[in-house]
Amino acid sequence: MDITTADDDIRYVPEEQDTNSRCAMMHKSRYRWLPDVVDVSNASILDFGCGSGYGAGFLAERGASVMGIDISQAAIAYATKNFPRAAFRVHDLTDSSFTEQVSERFDIVVSFDVIEHVEKWWTFLQNIRALMRHGGVAIVGCPNRTSHFDFNPFWNRFHVQEFTPAQLEWALRTQFDDVTVLGQKYLKPAARARHTARPLSAAWYIKEALLQTPLRAPVRNLVRLLHGDEPRRNIKTRAPEDLRQPSEIVFEKVNMRDRAALREPFGLVAICR
Repeated sequence: MDITTADDDIRYVPEEQDTNSRCAMMHKSRYRWLPDVVDVSNASILDFGCGSGYGAGFLAERGASVMGIDISQAAIAYATKNFPRAAFRVHDLTDSSFTEQVSERFDIVVSFDVIEHVEKWWTFLQNIRALMRHGGVAIVGCPNRTSHFDFNPFWNRFHVQEFTPAQLEWALRTQFDDVTVLGQKYLKPAARARHTARPLSAAWYIKEALLQTPLRAPVRNLVRLLHGDEPRRNIKTRAPEDLRQPSEIVFEKVNMRDRAALREPFGLVAICR
């Protein structure tokens, strides 16, 4: 089964995706960065929307007691099999009775690249706040809506909404008094330029037009032939402890008054107390 798109959603799975892609770097660097800003050793951590469980596995390797929760049964089955140091459960993250079903409370609640997938983001955030222990911290990450089309010419059909830095801060302040929004960005302009989306070619537009005609089947077969039948043939599997943070990615506080600064990060991470 393709865990990446199981249950009609999308998630990062190291075994199924290119570990050197921008998507992989974006996801992995967040978990790798986390121990630099909060002490995860001996902490109780909830990975809220854990997906395939690679991040929960990484944090468990760092000495934390980790529970991962996700709505996808397929993802939780995969996580349970591959990352035994963490515990995993299936739950709807926006269920208003969620905190009645999960009695535990946590020192740290982590939720990376989940809020943009849920329709009831307000209930989602209420549940995060309720699951924190007194004095705990929540770390919420998501794409930066302001720069979405700098890196991807298409809207992600799996995203219900995306947040600008100001919108994310506003949403989180409905539940938390202390919110600091950081931008996840490339350290060097050259690295950002390397991952910036290129204009779509005339051939792409011609292909899309032909796919809307009776020639759909032969065109798709031609595309498969040109791209090969094994799109993942060069992918290398990485263990959870090998989630290296690329040196070209940094996390810095977003200057909300600088329009250029708002667009520079490809991702956002907020620290909430």
